[in-house]
Amino acid sequence: MNTQSSSTDVLLIGGGIMSATAVHMILDREPDFHVTVIERLDELAAESSSAFHNAGTGHAGLCELNYTPELPTGEIDTRKAETMNRQFADNLAAWKHWSKEGILGSLDSFLTSVPHMSFVTGEQDSTFLRKRHAALRGLPGFEDLEFSIDRDRIAEWAPLLTEGRAAGPIAATWHPGGYDVDFGTLTRQLFDSAIRRGATILTGTEVTRLTSDAAHSWRATLRSSQDGEVVGTIRARRVFVGAGGWTLSLLQSAGLPQVRGYGLLPVSGKFLYSSEDSVVTKHHA
Repeated sequence: MNTQSSSTDVLLIGGGIMSATAVHMILDREPDFHVTVIERLDELAAESSSAFHNAGTGHAGLCELNYTPELPTGEIDTRKAETMNRQFADNLAAWKHWSKEGILGSLDSFLTSVPHMSFVTGEQDSTFLRKRHAALRGLPGFEDLEFSIDRDRIAEWAPLLTEGRAAGPIAATWHPGGYDVDFGTLTRQLFDSAIRRGATILTGTEVTRLTSDAAHSWRATLRSSQDGEVVGTIRARRVFVGAGGWTLSLLQSAGLPQVRGYGLLPVSGKFLYSSEDSVVTKHHA
C-alpha cells in the first residue's frame, strides 16, 4: 500500500464544469493559492459535463418547462426561469472575458448560437405553453420568445417535429437568442488553463471520505479507482465538492448538518443524435 500525504489550499472534488469554473474563480481572486482537483475517472468531463450527457442549453430558462411551474391559482411562476436566465448571462460574460484573456480558446470552439424551443402535444399542455409564453414574453431576456400552434410555422423552426405527425393539438415556443454549449470542451479548456496556472489535477483517483479537525482544515482519504487501493490523504484549508450524485454522500461523511434529510433519486433522459445526412440537413443547429 503506497500511502502518501500532501496539502493544498483548496481541494476540488469532481472533474466537471462545476470544479473547472470554481478553479478559475478562486485563482482570479487568489492567484497564489495552490488548488488540487480530484476526478475518479481516467478523464475529465466524462460524466454530466460530456456533450452527449447534457442538453447543452446552459439552463438559460428559455425552453426548460420545469422552471415555470403552474401554481394552484393557474398563474405561471416565472421566478426560477428569470433567475436561471440572469445566471446564464453571467456565465456568458465570464466565458467571453476568459476567452479574451486567453484562459479559454475562441468562443466558437464551445459555444454555438442556436434557437431554443419547447414543444408540447395535446390540448392541456398547449394551453400551459400559451400561458407560459404570455407570462415570460415581457420579461428581460425573454422579449423575443415566440409562440405558435400553427404546424407550418413550427415546421419552419424544426421540420421533423411535424413531418408525418398525426392530427391533434401541438404547440411550440421559439427563441432566437439561445446557445448550444459544449460543456465537455469548455471544461477541458478550463482545466488545461488551470494546469498552466499551477493547479494539480489527479484523475483515476476517488475521494472516499472527508473529515475535519480542530485546526479547521479538511482531510480527504484517496483511493485508486482502478484497484480500490488507498493511495494517500490530502489536507486542505477549503473543499469544494462538485461530484454529481456522489456529492451528497461526501458531504454526509463530512458530518455537515445542513445535508441531513436529503436523498438522491434516479433521474434519466434520452438524448437522440443522428449522423444521417437526410436527417441532419433538416436541422438548423
